[in-house]
Amino acid sequence: MMRKKLLIGCVLVSMVLICACQKETDDNRTATVQTVAKEQMETTMAEVTENTEAATSENGSGTELTEERLKWLVDESIYCNRKLFGMGNLMLDEESINHEGRELRLVKEEKFPDYATFEEYVRSVFCEETADMYLHNFPYEGEARYVNVDGKLYVDTTLLGAKGYYVDWSEYTIEIKSQAQDRCEFTVTASIEEPAAVPKKEPYVVEDVAVLEDGRWLLEKMLY
Repeated sequence: MMRKKLLIGCVLVSMVLICACQKETDDNRTATVQTVAKEQMETTMAEVTENTEAATSENGSGTELTEERLKWLVDESIYCNRKLFGMGNLMLDEESINHEGRELRLVKEEKFPDYATFEEYVRSVFCEETADMYLHNFPYEGEARYVNVDGKLYVDTTLLGAKGYYVDWSEYTIEIKSQAQDRCEFTVTASIEEPAAVPKKEPYVVEDVAVLEDGRWLLEKMLY
């Protein structure tokens, strides 16, 4: 009987030790899982922060006017002059439609698959007042060159046209004249060679202003 009680006692002790070991193992496993999860979360948050900062730098959001953002604004302003509101035109559909008495043609540029994309692009380059003017009152007050028809981007072909243009923007330079927290005055120097008996290339200097509006830097006017 004594041996039986001793055996039972040993079995009970072993079970207690096994349970304790199992608990310790479970606790260790839980701690390990929690540690790994925490490290993964920290890594993920770091990646999100890094990506957000990169995106912010790329699209020019934030309060600091970077050299990259200013150059991007100048490049896009030149594009707007060359293709949207100045001397050139976008690719258009061959067929025209009559909409409210206006002859319109559908824009076929991949860059602007719809009117909303076009509008957001214009507003990403110019301040609100200037963007509103180009979207709704250009080239004449109350008469817009670009028209929204069922969400698509159309152009009024009667308002297209361009004059001679001799400015070369291929190697322009930028000089900041003054800079404040929400305003930057600068000049852009390109070159111009107008028709003449003896053509002569000369510097072409224009002034512009970048302003901080709704968290991003935008231009007050288009560079011509």
